[in-house]
Amino acid sequence: ILMAHTADDNIETFWLRMAGCSGSYGLAGIAQTRVLERGVTLVRPLLEFSKNRLYATLINNNQPWASDPTNAKLLYRRNQIRHTLSTLYNGADADENVPASAKGAVSVGELQSLMSNFSRSRRFLDSLTHRFCKQYVGVSKRYGYVVVPTLALLHLPEILALRILQTVLSHVSGIGSPVRLKSLKACYAKIREHSKEIDDTPASSGASPTLRPSSARP
Repeated sequence: ILMAHTADDNIETFWLRMAGCSGSYGLAGIAQTRVLERGVTLVRPLLEFSKNRLYATLINNNQPWASDPTNAKLLYRRNQIRHTLSTLYNGADADENVPASAKGAVSVGELQSLMSNFSRSRRFLDSLTHRFCKQYVGVSKRYGYVVVPTLALLHLPEILALRILQTVLSHVSGIGSPVRLKSLKACYAKIREHSKEIDDTPASSGASPTLRPSSARP
């Protein structure tokens, strides 16, 4: 499935997540690819191109396009941010290295560079998360619950532990959207609290919190 998200959408997402106190994972912006289910992958091939550049390409090729009229309504937070950014950057192409002094405190190029750094960190966290889940996390295909080994989880850096919880909770709940960082931290704190109340044993012994579908939703 191909989506037409642009660099403008990505920058709007960055500021939306910044306003929502997102962590470094969320500040990486929109993922270029995302597996929805087996055999179905979401791909965003236009993330590196500005909306203005796409408009110019369509006009040069006499290709009409459809615009969502709700995009002009300032009732929605994303639209408010879009309007503010349009004023701040004056419609500058996202691939231009606009001087900060001319377009505000942070240039478009600087924001893209920052998101690129976060994106590299996200890919690294994803690889570590996949490795941990494959080695330690147990899934009951019959009943739908997931067992996470407490000792193994708590020995990891918090940023990685939170990413693992994000993956596990999304799997159990069946919700495609990520769990909010605030909810993840609350869940992590509960696990730490629970680990102090019991005599923790090695991860392989099964002394682990069990996350069931009915209780795993954020």
